[in-house]
Amino acid sequence: KKHLKSLDFGCFLLLFATISSFSQVKFEKGFIIDMNNNKIECLIKNYDWIGVPDKIEYKLNDNSTILELAAEKINAVQIYETNHYFKRFIFEVDVNKDEAEKLQKVNGLLRVLVEGRANLYEYQGNTYYYQLDGDAIKRLKFKKFVNNTGKYQEDLSYRVQLFENLKCDEKASQNLRKIKYKNEALSGFFVDYSNCMNAEVENFRKKRTKSEFHLKAFAGINSYSLKRNLNVVRRTLTAESQGANFLIGLELEAVLPFNNKKWSLFVAPIYQSQKEENKKEFDQLFGGYRGTLNTKNSYSYIELPLGVRHYFFLNEKSKLYTDVAFGYIFPLSTSEENIFVETHPYPALEFDQNEKKKTFYRIGLGYTFNNKYDVFLNYYPVKNLFQSTANGSISLSVGCRVF
Repeated sequence: KKHLKSLDFGCFLLLFATISSFSQVKFEKGFIIDMNNNKIECLIKNYDWIGVPDKIEYKLNDNSTILELAAEKINAVQIYETNHYFKRFIFEVDVNKDEAEKLQKVNGLLRVLVEGRANLYEYQGNTYYYQLDGDAIKRLKFKKFVNNTGKYQEDLSYRVQLFENLKCDEKASQNLRKIKYKNEALSGFFVDYSNCMNAEVENFRKKRTKSEFHLKAFAGINSYSLKRNLNVVRRTLTAESQGANFLIGLELEAVLPFNNKKWSLFVAPIYQSQKEENKKEFDQLFGGYRGTLNTKNSYSYIELPLGVRHYFFLNEKSKLYTDVAFGYIFPLSTSEENIFVETHPYPALEFDQNEKKKTFYRIGLGYTFNNKYDVFLNYYPVKNLFQSTANGSISLSVGCRVF
């Protein structure tokens, strides 16, 4: 137990570095078009990028060596059956935050969202471009700015552009009055336009990695060391005790839709109940006081960590993970008795009430197998529990995914 409690943040960093070698990213079928317009059918390492990749790692076949190509040397790249499809263009970017435009030319890759009678492209997740019948691409104009009166204003010129250039039927034109300058809304409009024009269309946005939500029930045991500093007459008496308690909880996890689902956010209400009884002798404490400090305390509470988690895939059914969380403690019932029994009849000591913030930090390490069952270890570098601290607590739990 003492060895376990000696673990600290540095140990978990070492474990993190060790298991990082297990992280796996797959090579998937796709193609690259270089700056000479040569098309290379190959296997591309899929990092599930949020934005535009700065380089591409690829293999010509399963047994060949890994090659690299910088984004500056790529005209187009696509990983089949995913939303990772990028094309090179020379396009204009508005770099002015005020109402007036200040256009700057960029030669770079854009993410392809929709290909059809009209194509839709995305730049840095917030600027969109369209291309009609193979013509040069044009920026869909939108801007939020502060006007001369200090109020926020929006330039919604993109709605006029779509009405004038991609008009098909009256119903779609009416919907343009409300269409948002968002990935999903614009992609849907461009798909509808191609369908209305009886043209083939492909919506790459639909092939993106999607979020997942999981609910897990778990139970475990927590080993703790309580430390309480009791203040009296500008002196401090320290009471310490050790023990273990059972815990039970639920965890709701949201797996994020990028980087091959390696990242997630979670919240996990955990019920715990702890009791302690301790005696400590003090000799010539101050002012002639000698006696015994008796502490008798019990706590039941809900611990609510909010955290982020990173997975390291071992194979299709098992993975390691590490996480970090910050949380609050919500008391259900509290009983605290701290009594100093004097050897000689001196006036009773009255301790100051110095209740701490009910917060904690937590670092975790776990293993998931069969995509359903978990075993995980949590270490608390800081845990403030009412008037006590439980720094260095360690819990070991097992869990089962409900969905």
